[in-house]
Amino acid sequence: MQAFIIARRFVLINFLVCLVAAHLADGILQHGVLLIEVVYGFLALGVIVHGRLEEETQEALYAVAAGTGGQIA
Repeated sequence: MQAFIIARRFVLINFLVCLVAAHLADGILQHGVLLIEVVYGFLALGVIVHGRLEEETQEALYAVAAGTGGQIA
């Protein structure tokens, strides 16, 4: 009888450890996905900002070439 109780406790403890491990793994994986989304967001923002800076630089160069003293409309 006592061996049965010990076996039940072992199964219960094993089940709880598996649940906790699965929960931690799920959290780590979600963190990884979130990190990837943040990095992609920063990359996309960098591309947009870089493109806008190139446009502003071209406008300034055109203004200087046109003789307006660098004034941009």
